[in-house]
Amino acid sequence: MAAASAMEVPGSTPTPSVPFYDSVDIFHLNSEPVYDVYDDDEDGDSSQQAVVLAADKNYYPTAEEMYGPGMEALVMDEVEQPLEQPIVADALALLEEMRGKGYHAD
Repeated sequence: MAAASAMEVPGSTPTPSVPFYDSVDIFHLNSEPVYDVYDDDEDGDSSQQAVVLAADKNYYPTAEEMYGPGMEALVMDEVEQPLEQPIVADALALLEEMRGKGYHAD
């Protein structure tokens, strides 16, 4: 049986001969720090990272941007049919109206 060295404990795994580094040190031994690698802003202009409020964002173009400055775009918010008039006319009233105009067969 071979004699154990002073660094090894019987029954344990041997210690590697290379020094132990955590994953950050292994990948960044000879490189710039991470915050400098991804910093594309060389001249100090931070306008691309400015905070923009949700109300100030422009998701869709305006009618003038879409159709040009000389065009008129109408946006109708309400229907033209009054609430008192039903969407589907009463069948009997329609039949009486047709009889009154002479559209019936004798």
